[in-house]
Amino acid sequence: MARLLTSLQGKAGKPDAGSPPVCQEAWTGHSPSKMRASSVVIDSGVSDLGLTSEDLNSYQLEKLPMHTTGRPEARRASEPIHGDGAQSWHLGLAPLRLRRPSASSSPRKRPSLLPPAPATGGNSENSSDREDYELSPNAKSARGRPTEFPGTQSWQLGEGRSDSYRTRPSPKRIGSRAVRIQSQEISSPMSTKASTPRQEAKADNLSLPLLDQRPPLMAPRSFSFAEDSMADVMANILDEEPECGWMEEFWLPVLEASPPEICLSISGRSISHWIELFNRWQAAGGWNPGSAPKFMDAYAFRDFIATPMTKALKWVKVFDPQAFSQLEATKSKMAYQNVKISPAAFLTSSILIATKIAKKQKIRFILGVFDEDDSETFDRNEFVEMISSFLLGLGILFGSSVPKPSRRQWIGKLLFDRIQMMACCKLPALEANMIKSSDSMPCSLLEEWFLGESGDPFAVPFALLLERYSLRGFNEDPEKFEDEDKKFKITHKRCVAPPVETESSLDMSFIKRHQIEPLRRIFDLCQKDSYYAISHGEAERALETSIHPDLWCNFAARGLEQLEAMPQSRKGVTFLAFLRISMPHAQPRHHRMFFSWLQELDEIEQLRKQVASSRSEQLRFQNYISRWPLHAAQRQKLGEQFEMLGEKALARGDVEDEEVVVRDPILEGLQGGDKMTKEDYIAAKCGVEARPNESKPQLDEVVGDFLRLQVRQLEESLAQMESLFASGNRVTRRPSFIKPAVTQRQWSLWNHAFDMMTPTAASSGRVTLKEFAFQHDLCPATCLYLCQSIGHSSEVHELGFTKEEFLQKMLDTFRHRVRKEFLIHGRLCEA
Repeated sequence: MARLLTSLQGKAGKPDAGSPPVCQEAWTGHSPSKMRASSVVIDSGVSDLGLTSEDLNSYQLEKLPMHTTGRPEARRASEPIHGDGAQSWHLGLAPLRLRRPSASSSPRKRPSLLPPAPATGGNSENSSDREDYELSPNAKSARGRPTEFPGTQSWQLGEGRSDSYRTRPSPKRIGSRAVRIQSQEISSPMSTKASTPRQEAKADNLSLPLLDQRPPLMAPRSFSFAEDSMADVMANILDEEPECGWMEEFWLPVLEASPPEICLSISGRSISHWIELFNRWQAAGGWNPGSAPKFMDAYAFRDFIATPMTKALKWVKVFDPQAFSQLEATKSKMAYQNVKISPAAFLTSSILIATKIAKKQKIRFILGVFDEDDSETFDRNEFVEMISSFLLGLGILFGSSVPKPSRRQWIGKLLFDRIQMMACCKLPALEANMIKSSDSMPCSLLEEWFLGESGDPFAVPFALLLERYSLRGFNEDPEKFEDEDKKFKITHKRCVAPPVETESSLDMSFIKRHQIEPLRRIFDLCQKDSYYAISHGEAERALETSIHPDLWCNFAARGLEQLEAMPQSRKGVTFLAFLRISMPHAQPRHHRMFFSWLQELDEIEQLRKQVASSRSEQLRFQNYISRWPLHAAQRQKLGEQFEMLGEKALARGDVEDEEVVVRDPILEGLQGGDKMTKEDYIAAKCGVEARPNESKPQLDEVVGDFLRLQVRQLEESLAQMESLFASGNRVTRRPSFIKPAVTQRQWSLWNHAFDMMTPTAASSGRVTLKEFAFQHDLCPATCLYLCQSIGHSSEVHELGFTKEEFLQKMLDTFRHRVRKEFLIHGRLCEA
């Protein structure tokens, strides 16, 4: 192309003698006018040269004019016009920077700033990014037009763009006039305002590189449903695996684009609807695991979802666009029969975008669909197959770049290894060894990973997807208090019963969560006095609060009237029985939901007590470490007193009244029949104005930060629980799923603090309450609180914690993840 244009320039001849030098050519005219990037001032002779629009675009990029207001400037294509960094990109004024020669120049795919994935699982080392992805049939792009994703645009401007550095050349002449391009914010040639000689000289001495039209790879702004941004997610993934790229072309549309319009009609369906479809699908296979149809044609799919054919074809357009195009063209019966829709892909993709289903129930549904043997475990091959189908379904639904099968297989193996590694460093050694030897994982670990609770940065995109399609303020677990055998599970051998649903799935004929507490207060008032013929006004005066008329008329009055009409004694009537009377149409799963709400109210009371005790413990610790260490002279004096009194007399308590030692009740209960030592005596006699030992700054820092963050964590849990019972619009802060990696300094600080707690902590790897308290470095009450918060034993004399438990608690409380290089044989510390 460049050789062709050079030869054309030679044929055009030299410029006129009266024209200014090409290096000083400037626009003349009045005020600058703004024109679009696509506008071109060109002589009609150009069309006679036979140049295509593609050639012209390539040539135009080299001939961008120089702004003549004093300095040559142009805005990068990757710089956003708006402050939120989304949707539109300038080609106007901004300082330029040179392009790297190694930058990708693919015209069909946004260049990746991430390194390619290792050559694993079918990916060759020489395979390009284009080979790792295949464009979804629903993704729209055209050369010369931007492929638009929310927040970004990828400008595709021809096939043969060079990545070498280019400076502004002199304008080439084609025919009788020069080709000139006006981009946004660049002055029009119609301007009559001439540039000054100083401006022309300055423009002559500076070079203008070719515009770098690559947009930013990821939107810098955070998501509307979470505090994280895609740039943060990718940065944490690269920090964990520097050699692994992570499908930014796939996740950006999934997390920002809108699904097809047909999906809006199913986003409000409850989980009962999807269980009904699953049962219908498995019944077609005779309830024999693995015998359900893998694909359905248009007729079978219409009967499967029980909808008219016109609506079924909208789903065909999404999940099998090629067959839909053939069907639209021919309208033949064979075209309907050639449709292939996977029921598994349809169910798993659709339930993900349903907003009235709890996150855990979504995950259990998806895992159950692929767990065909009902073992509640996934081996490596089953997990890889699930992830591959999962990514394919999402890519089809959102029209994003779907990774090719070989790369999806590689991704599944990578994720399986990471989930296994992250889980085994937390579990007891015996259980972790069993998981590694069987090369399988229970579904409970997969649920934790998909929810983003494991801290793995590779799980964050999946957690963000679940959060995006969840109603704000309804992130409750409806089966939190259910027995394990009654929790929702998918099975391929028998009909699945609907589980306890979320509050958002209830209609107006049921009470809401925020109404159950005032309704219980009304019932308790009437039950106490055995008087049920109470009026609305009497109930408000007795409870000293207002009662909403709808609550009274629709539920309270109906139940009280039924109780008043009962001939037998009403003393044995429970509140749950009262709810059954008030809502006779409620089913057992609704009654379980109401009972779980009552348990949540009890949990709120427990959380309030925990917050109060944690705050008082934090104040006690701050008061203790603010004391001055006992002076050396006072310590020596108390030591001499101890020797004079004698250990035997102190053990019996046979001393004079003024020498009776007032001991801490916790220490007294822990000592039992053991004799008092000199250190115990000094700690008991130093009073409340001094601490017996010198402070240990590292231990004080770790314990102080832990108590502070523990209080904040409990307060957040309490606020989240209370928001569930708030009426009206619920104001909840956006969650964050990214856990930064713990630093080397912080990790070393935690390990040193543990070793300081007791003399035997470093060698035994365990801290007991008795040793910890009698070390006299911290207040005995603080030692007891730490052992209860970190350890798992309930007996006072057995209270304590191991080093692994301590490090894991620090990671959870500080919201950090452990780095791979800190692990020792896959564990947080040596066994």
